[in-house]
Amino acid sequence: MTGATPIIETERLVMRPLAHTDAAALFPTFADPDQMRYWSRGPFESLGEFADWLCDPDWDGRCWAVLAKGENTAIGRLVVIPRGPGQSEIAYTIVRERQRQGIAAEAMRRLLDYLFGEERHRRIQ
Repeated sequence: MTGATPIIETERLVMRPLAHTDAAALFPTFADPDQMRYWSRGPFESLGEFADWLCDPDWDGRCWAVLAKGENTAIGRLVVIPRGPGQSEIAYTIVRERQRQGIAAEAMRRLLDYLFGEERHRRIQ
């Protein structure tokens, strides 16, 4: 896997490298106990704590902010975590008010196409 986090697009979406400035838009979702129920940690209690975690420079994965084309506010987050040569674990979150609009399915389809096609992954979890 490469270290780069490229810009990836679909018909409706742009997935670009996650930035510290995306924290405010994503924080309400990551602070919601219902939304964080199945994550590896509980909800965040402060925007500062969340922003530090979101863009931790020591983390070895890659993150994308999901945006609707023509908009500048993050509506989701995609994650790719290396798990060995040609293998990665993926995860996603879409902000509550944009759920059930097919955004996650569209973004994940494109991410999988990118990982298998362009990066030649052989296994995704």
